[in-house]
Amino acid sequence: MQRKAISSPDQQQGTFFRVTHEVLSSSTEKIGYSTGCSGTSNDSLCVTVANPNLVPENVQIANFQGSNTPDFLMAASPTGLTIRAGTSATSLITITSLNGFTGTVSLSRAISPIVKHGPAATLSPTSVTFSSGGSGTSTQTINMARNTPTGSYSVTVTGVGGPISLSVTVTISVTPAKQFITSLDLPPFFTDSHLS
Repeated sequence: MQRKAISSPDQQQGTFFRVTHEVLSSSTEKIGYSTGCSGTSNDSLCVTVANPNLVPENVQIANFQGSNTPDFLMAASPTGLTIRAGTSATSLITITSLNGFTGTVSLSRAISPIVKHGPAATLSPTSVTFSSGGSGTSTQTINMARNTPTGSYSVTVTGVGGPISLSVTVTISVTPAKQFITSLDLPPFFTDSHLS
């Protein structure tokens, strides 16, 4: 990929600046800055000026060669569910091929915490095969028993394709089961004659 960094007008103090990245070719590649510098106002980002004594330029051209290693992405929708005990809900797992990834992604799931009468989850299908890129889906069904303890749980779905392993997590909030009336309480003034 080739990009062009266009600087903003010169700042006298050199404290604030803006860099606009203009993509000059069709290839895509993430642009990032190294971390670990000291004396920065942003703990996660530091830009180091190289060769500060050179005459400033408004436009600098740099060539970048990106890696096209086959890969895939995983996503869950929705990522959070509220489920009443005694019912079930679903979350769709989408796997997308990147850079021509082909092969099979095998899926597994793990529930945390593990408790008696806790949630149960199934995946259908349990694998997605790519022959020429594209994407595929698997439906995750999460079932609750009527006596599933209320509270928060998580279901982590892991996809393994060759040397690549990715995971997505769906959080679950379990609410009490719906209560049903099992007996009829009659007011004291009712007698058998009133019911005949």
